[in-house]
Amino acid sequence: MASSARSVRASAAAAGGGSGGCAPRAPPSPAAAAAVIAADATAAADAPPPPPSSPAVVFACDEESALFSRGVARFLEREASRAPPPRAAARLAVHEMGAGDGRPVLAALQASSSPSLRPNGPVVVAVRAFETCPRAAALARRNAAAAGVWPHTYDVCNDDFFLPHAAAAPEEGGARPLLVANPPYLPAPSRDGLLLPGLHGGRDGADATRRLLALPSYRACLLVVAGVANPRGVLGAARRAGYRARAFEAARLPFGLYTSQAHVRAWIARLERQGLAHTLGDEEGGYVCAAVEFERVGDAGGDKGGRGVVEARLLELLTAAEALPRDEGGVVVAAAAEAA
Repeated sequence: MASSARSVRASAAAAGGGSGGCAPRAPPSPAAAAAVIAADATAAADAPPPPPSSPAVVFACDEESALFSRGVARFLEREASRAPPPRAAARLAVHEMGAGDGRPVLAALQASSSPSLRPNGPVVVAVRAFETCPRAAALARRNAAAAGVWPHTYDVCNDDFFLPHAAAAPEEGGARPLLVANPPYLPAPSRDGLLLPGLHGGRDGADATRRLLALPSYRACLLVVAGVANPRGVLGAARRAGYRARAFEAARLPFGLYTSQAHVRAWIARLERQGLAHTLGDEEGGYVCAAVEFERVGDAGGDKGGRGVVEARLLELLTAAEALPRDEGGVVVAAAAEAA
């Protein structure tokens, strides 16, 4: 995973659950909301920055989080455009796993070009974000409050997304919710020796991603998929879960603080020899990451349809050994989507 200043995502697997309630609740009074934010700021958000290996670290990667944020914005716009009439009554219920400080999804909500996703737009968006790191959850609440969207549009649960009580249930009217996540994908034999153990994604980096795809309760999801974390296996798991890849944006990420640990790089090289990880072999190095929209089109246990055009192009980029094209801002990026 790349690492740079101005963190926008937290370790998604800090030890233990939190104390924040996750059941839908009525908006607090202004006084109660102010008290929560003040307590967050005093107890966590304004505390001295923890050392890099602390469980309280909020993972820093501007490039990856910008990719995730752009993907979430397009994903929600697409879902809003599909909302059945009357649009004034439509509601998009969204769950986020691993919210970090909340800024990627908050930016997606605020920067969207679609009027239907603005706070007073005709489609109501309600995000319930899960974050196990108390410091990150406090930052997310404070950032959402500063944006004027906490908790009615963006609520934060300091809790483990995978706990049974956090499982998704159909919304009113029977609609399944949506899922967005930038799951941990650092490949390593174990968490031992990692600077930030919460980034561990299993031996091939794809454990959390496969676990998310296996959840039966979501009708569509937006997930970050990394070339160094068994992308071929992830896309196969998505098909077996009844999903198809309908759109994506891919970008180059540099090797950062956590992916550059000697034993992690050696493990990635081993996975690469096995065809389970893919890095860019040009002078800049790094790997490809993609924000991928998956749409449920069947039941789990399928994989009868094979790869579509979008998935084929996505896999080609995630497993590429050569550089991707650059946009006008110098960002390496490529994208594809199914025809409407």
